[in-house]
Amino acid sequence: MANKKIDTVSYILLTLIVVIFLIIQNPYALIIIATVLLFKITKTAGWSFFSELSILLWYAYFEGFIQKTIGVTNNTLAWAGEKMPYYYSELSIASLSFLLIALGFIQFTKIVNQEKQLYEIDLNISFSISLMLVILSSVIIILVFPSFPTFTSNLLIRRTQGLSSFYGLVLFSLFLSSLTVDQSYKHKILYIFYAFIIFWSFGHAERVEVLGFLSYVVLKSINYYRAKIDFKAYKRLRRKFYIIIILVLISAMYIGLTRMERSAHISVSDLLNNFLVQGTAGDVTYIFNCATDLWKNGHAVHGITYIDYILRLIPGFYSMYSSETMLHAFYPDTMGGQLFYAEAMMNFGIIGTIIMNLEFFIVMKLIVFRKTMFRAYFIIPIIIEVFRTAYYGRASWLLACCVEVPIIYFGIWILRKVFYRRIIN
Repeated sequence: MANKKIDTVSYILLTLIVVIFLIIQNPYALIIIATVLLFKITKTAGWSFFSELSILLWYAYFEGFIQKTIGVTNNTLAWAGEKMPYYYSELSIASLSFLLIALGFIQFTKIVNQEKQLYEIDLNISFSISLMLVILSSVIIILVFPSFPTFTSNLLIRRTQGLSSFYGLVLFSLFLSSLTVDQSYKHKILYIFYAFIIFWSFGHAERVEVLGFLSYVVLKSINYYRAKIDFKAYKRLRRKFYIIIILVLISAMYIGLTRMERSAHISVSDLLNNFLVQGTAGDVTYIFNCATDLWKNGHAVHGITYIDYILRLIPGFYSMYSSETMLHAFYPDTMGGQLFYAEAMMNFGIIGTIIMNLEFFIVMKLIVFRKTMFRAYFIIPIIIEVFRTAYYGRASWLLACCVEVPIIYFGIWILRKVFYRRIIN
């Protein structure tokens, strides 16, 4: 009870400090308070979807801070202040309100514990069905990228080969593989398929969903092994996960630098510079600036982009109503993607952005609040799309969650019944 009072007082004080710093608008003070909020989120939540998303959005805000104070981002964010005003105040309000709301939900609700309980559920998929799923997953990823991996794929070429133009197939492939993680603890052969899918995807410069897939594997495994092995062995295993993640992130940065065929010019200093001044994070932060500029100039779209959420439920359908498409139409120099808050900003302005940040956590609370098998399936695409949610918007996992998850869930249920009957007979 005493701890709860301390948390409440601490949260109120942090909220007051955030408001004061937003009024003062000192960029150094703002990045410090944002970092304090992130530290409290990660310390309280541990490794979770919410801490990962908070880190990604803090990182984009950090890119905004670099542009505001030093101005050497070396990406499209450098145009903020040149082609249009730099709306750092709105970026600060959107970022800090998200982190503050995230901390509130993590501290005062059971949202993180409920999330982690979903990882503890055994999906009860047999090894034979798991093997079928990873083979199908591998076939799909080859059909999406039918050329041999080079790790230097040109982005334009990659999007015109195979089935890569079909929206959501990479996510679908990795979703199928994610369903087999429970069996991988007993049958290590499944890791060969995981390695192949990761190698093939990375080799064609596909990073976002692969990083999310690895995130799900780690979250699922951490919760599995925590209950199965002693604490010292668990800490050793967790260190191994950290090393793997660092290596994967370095690989992802390398791929990011080679996507426009710059492989011959990449050095260690390029990788270090890419960590501090990251292209994708800077580009999507610039797109948020464009969304703010749209709203500031009286061209808010008043919710029309949310029609895209319905149209995305149609497999293979390309919607002209997506916020990314509309922003690119208004600002052709954008590089694609969008920061998490951009859609809310272009529709409803800064007040609407704060409200939509709150709405996001309410929706996520409704998704994780009950420990059921279907919800354990449902959350998988959300975890896989954590990077895309942060840097491409919230609509990315709608098709998977609302169409593919129910089909696969009931399809596996039917398969299980068929296998079971054959064994009995």
